[in-house]
Amino acid sequence: MAITELRIQGLRTLADVRLSLRELTVLIGANGSGKSSIIEACELLRKAPSPDFLKEFRRTHWGFAGLLRHGADQLKLGVRIEEDGQVLDYDFALAERAGQVVIVEETLSAGPDTLRREPLLIFRRNDVSFHMRSGATGELLSIAGNWHYSVGWDVLVMTRIGAAAVASDTPSTVPVPLEAKLFSDLMVRVARALRSISVQLPFETLPWWASRSLKRPSAMREDNIVEPFERLEPLGSNLGSAYFALRNDLGDAHWRETLELIRLGLGEQVEDVLVKAGGDGGKISLRVKYRSQLQPVPTFALSDGTLAYLAWVALYRAPRPEPPALLAFDEPELHLHPHLLMRVLDFLESMGQSSSVLVATHSDRLLDGLSRPAQQAVLCELDARGQTQLRRPNQESLDRWMERYRGIGDLRSAGHDASIWSDDEPPAETP
Repeated sequence: MAITELRIQGLRTLADVRLSLRELTVLIGANGSGKSSIIEACELLRKAPSPDFLKEFRRTHWGFAGLLRHGADQLKLGVRIEEDGQVLDYDFALAERAGQVVIVEETLSAGPDTLRREPLLIFRRNDVSFHMRSGATGELLSIAGNWHYSVGWDVLVMTRIGAAAVASDTPSTVPVPLEAKLFSDLMVRVARALRSISVQLPFETLPWWASRSLKRPSAMREDNIVEPFERLEPLGSNLGSAYFALRNDLGDAHWRETLELIRLGLGEQVEDVLVKAGGDGGKISLRVKYRSQLQPVPTFALSDGTLAYLAWVALYRAPRPEPPALLAFDEPELHLHPHLLMRVLDFLESMGQSSSVLVATHSDRLLDGLSRPAQQAVLCELDARGQTQLRRPNQESLDRWMERYRGIGDLRSAGHDASIWSDDEPPAETP
């Protein structure tokens, strides 16, 4: 399962954007050009199946006041999901009614795919109607009675309807058992894909002395309560639990490979990464044992880059029964030496083999390391109306420029990056 397209309308500078995702996609562009808004849209999609979605929309994302583009009357989000040859397109729209943000439209379509050239509408609901595709005849039915949901209904269809609930709530005069099953099975897939989205922000590596001075705890540097480890939390707050699981729960071979990745980044001086019981009951402390030092170094004494790289290794090596449909990262380069950043880029490209991976960055070094920059890099830039436009490099122009530069980042630092988004020829060589 992978999310292979994002559709966003009415979110700040994102008036109307459609972003194709294949393996690794890297967003670049000036500050304020829409990169972080695209990452935030991924987080909104992740939360969408939750019954508390609109509460989170208002409380965490500041609702329309913080998100809605000036002049827009609604915010619309959509995804394309591909799994086992099947293509699903899901979209929903938010608008304000009587002072409340509600969901005013929702659609699900199947295809196009190898068997179907055009999308097939499965269901659509809006302010006044609910239509569903008949599993028996293939016709689009207008559903009445308990199938009708008012505009004030503030939860996505997917969170309210399962196969059994659909069948029991359907009036006996409407022949929809097959519709109920078709609809429910597809919506379960959509919900599963959205819930699996993982959004990772820059790791919080506030130095210990600053943490104590500002009286602001640094979760990555503090002892952790041991909890089941399924994914590395945003900001890396469960790093201790992550390494406890990596070291003890996944087998010796997995741990040896993990330790080798750590040494590839941090050097052969790393002898081991230890997880020990801390002073408080139920807490563990993470320490790095260097061959040149007698005592293991606790997390509060590690450099920002070392701590961030340990978090990247934990994220990469986390057990995944099912790969996320989308992994989104904002500024993965923070705190990392260029050598470590190239290791992280290897992780990102490797994760892109099983999940769609989306990265927003300002790092020229990361851009220089891309294996397929013409397919991976996407420029976000504002047009004259302040709307984000997405552009990919011109392959022929990029090939010509790459005869002299090592990558898009090198081009950008030399002031020639605009040329790879057009057909401009490189300047003649100076004798």
